[in-house]
Amino acid sequence: GAGVALRWLPSPSTAGEPEYVLLRTERRAPRDAADGTVLPLPSPRATSYVDGAPPACVPLYYAVAVRRAAAPASAFSPLAVAGPL
Repeated sequence: GAGVALRWLPSPSTAGEPEYVLLRTERRAPRDAADGTVLPLPSPRATSYVDGAPPACVPLYYAVAVRRAAAPASAFSPLAVAGPL
């Protein structure tokens, strides 16, 4: 099947449960956790995702960030970016 499979290592922090956000942008890397299309993870703690319907014929960038679930108003970590694909 067509799609993009993404995986990332879980946060090594033991300061609480992690909450991840996964982003996709076209033609350039996202700048922060509010820049791009948020992809719907099956769980906030998921560490993998399959983008089954990526846009065709454009360079895609994916990025993941994490924050503590117990502090939802806290800032996300710097982005880990993959791309262009």
